[in-house]
Amino acid sequence: MTDTITLRDAVEADIPALFEFHSDPEANKKGGFVPRTSEAFTKHFTENVLGKEEVIKKAILLDGKLVGYLLCFYAKTQWEVGYWIRRGARGKGVATNSMKAFLALLTNRPLFARVAQRNIGSVKVLEKLGFERVEEYIHTNEAGEKIPDFLYKLA
Repeated sequence: MTDTITLRDAVEADIPALFEFHSDPEANKKGGFVPRTSEAFTKHFTENVLGKEEVIKKAILLDGKLVGYLLCFYAKTQWEVGYWIRRGARGKGVATNSMKAFLALLTNRPLFARVAQRNIGSVKVLEKLGFERVEEYIHTNEAGEKIPDFLYKLA
């Protein structure tokens, strides 16, 4: 890969672009997510991501252009990581390489990641990075759809 990936702190000015990325029907289907309105997304991201000091949030830049973000957050009993990459930047190593750089910044272990079983690309990213599948379960999304998921762990 010859493109340059950099990480920086995610900021409020990123929200409109991130909302656009989250509006991708294909990505929502793969991930088992229900799209939010612009207002709902902005409120959620402002309050639950940017508004929480304990959430580690990084914007992903590809050749200087915002293409996604990474998160690390404490969920009930464990530290979890997640990411979102815009269409057009997927399949180019952006997820793998940005997550690898992000993991190098994080000292918390173990780390966990949840992924819809049908999201083959994200499953491959996690496995390339050394995450091990530890559980299969079903979650119900906001639309009532039952989504088969995997839980991965990085020790």
